[in-house]
Amino acid sequence: MAKDDYIEKNRGYVTSSKCKEYNKNPEWYKLRYLDEIKLEWNPKKSFKLWTALDDYLSLGVNGFYKKYWIDVGSTWDDVMPELENLDKYKWMDKKEIKKYLPTLNDVREVIIWDVSEKIKISKWEWAIISWMIKELHRQPLADIKWEYVHQQVIEVWYKGLKLKWTLDRLSLSKNLIRDYKSTAEFSRLISQNTTQFHWNLETMTDPFQYRFQMVFYYLLVKMKYWKSCDVIIDAVGNNSPYPYQWFLYTTDTLEKDIQTIIDILDKIVESEKTWNYNQECQEEEARVLDFTNDLYPLMHSTIQKSLINIT
Repeated sequence: MAKDDYIEKNRGYVTSSKCKEYNKNPEWYKLRYLDEIKLEWNPKKSFKLWTALDDYLSLGVNGFYKKYWIDVGSTWDDVMPELENLDKYKWMDKKEIKKYLPTLNDVREVIIWDVSEKIKISKWEWAIISWMIKELHRQPLADIKWEYVHQQVIEVWYKGLKLKWTLDRLSLSKNLIRDYKSTAEFSRLISQNTTQFHWNLETMTDPFQYRFQMVFYYLLVKMKYWKSCDVIIDAVGNNSPYPYQWFLYTTDTLEKDIQTIIDILDKIVESEKTWNYNQECQEEEARVLDFTNDLYPLMHSTIQKSLINIT
């Protein structure tokens, strides 16, 4: 069975996604995250895209190419950008490179050998990331140039539960959390003078429950650093022309929903106690049964010998 990267990475932790799953169906939560039974699950590609985008913005071009590689295509124009990232070939033109690597298969072998430990990005994914980068740099509201801590991992304890999440951008000096999202819901709602994405967030009807997720972020930062931070969602369309829009959750708004998260966490604590107790009972019953099965033949034999001696 193939490993689930999300479960592997977050085993033993409670995340906002797990909280949302428990709130929908506690038994599903148990099967997936505690029993680790493989269920129908289709992780979104947007998670990979946004992680790669954030790495590009925080690590810079050189740092990005040390971690990622873009899968080459079938023409010389496709492979040249990749070769330019290799020290040996970056100063050569196409004609000179062909002396060392006469065929495209030779090129692919060199590139794949060099990137064996890197994360693969397809040409399609890189095209989307490139357009998103251009759009974010074009928008002053995206605040790309400000110094944030990128991919900040937050871990805190709550009543025996270890809570965890990775924030896209965090600035404690500005009391601000920023989260990247991609969406296809940028159609214009004329009656509301906004986009479908913005309206869904405003009316709390978005299918991904982003407000719930942002409150979870807010709670973790507050528990870890004793700071109350506003949260901004930086959203970019995932299809042309890749428009940008942001949405602000103030601390006043987020404070109103904190109790919802705490109530769910308390329910998870109680449920896990019950599940662990039931499991311990089942294990004890199994141990007693094994002991009885081993003991019965011995008792039976002893009783037979006693009867023989009596007669």
